[in-house]
Amino acid sequence: MGAYNIDGRFYSLRNVCPHQGAELCKGQTRPLIVSSAAGRYEHERTGEIVRCPWHQWEFDIKTGRMIVDPAMRKKCCEVSVERFDTSVEEDQVVVHI
Repeated sequence: MGAYNIDGRFYSLRNVCPHQGAELCKGQTRPLIVSSAAGRYEHERTGEIVRCPWHQWEFDIKTGRMIVDPAMRKKCCEVSVERFDTSVEEDQVVVHI
């Protein structure tokens, strides 16, 4: 289980990449990189994306969905990591399974 704090809200993901089983918690948390034109890149949603340490697959921490180009999503299937509701109770992070 991987628990992430994004702006004071907690999110939890299953700590297994659906591709080949790497521990997602060992991957980097990153911003979403977007492009408005060729050679132009911006960062959005800082700290909301986790990147698999083995093959660099990226997942939205808030939803568990894999980050992929929309054109590729049509050719492929929707891939996601199991996400769990998470709360803070008496100063402890609680994952609701």
